[in-house]
Amino acid sequence: MRDVSSEQHSGRHYGQNRPFSFVGEAGDVEHLIVVGVSGGERQSQLDWAIEASLRWNSTLLIVHCYEGRFAVELPEPDEDELRLAHSVLDAAVLAARARGVRADSVLIDGFAGEALVEVSKDAQLLVVGSRHRGHFSHAVHPSVSAYCLHHSHCPVTIVPLVD
Repeated sequence: MRDVSSEQHSGRHYGQNRPFSFVGEAGDVEHLIVVGVSGGERQSQLDWAIEASLRWNSTLLIVHCYEGRFAVELPEPDEDELRLAHSVLDAAVLAARARGVRADSVLIDGFAGEALVEVSKDAQLLVVGSRHRGHFSHAVHPSVSAYCLHHSHCPVTIVPLVD
């Protein structure tokens, strides 16, 4: 798993030896909800996570992973690919902040399931989306939601994605 966040991007940078923790003004650790976004037009899991963050006064960490790059060693992602990934995160953060949620973001190169489990180690909740796929699709592309459900260190909410 490799962090591909650029220094110019406003999101947090993921480091293997640096867990995410959010400390409030009074020094109290705040509640953290982690949500994975894929870049599809309708992000039901993001909407759900925003509502949960408002309900529980939690900070929202929005995570986007490069799909398919984890299987082989490839050179650095091209600039168009990075711009697209950052635009996915920027749109998600703007949507959350427009609703009054404290939101941050991170872009990770790797299998989304592993990345979400790792980033959510200190979170109170992990939110992922799931769409019904056939058996062949599961054989080719591992289920992120199933991986998170079986390996997460915190509770997981799986939100059905609406097309």
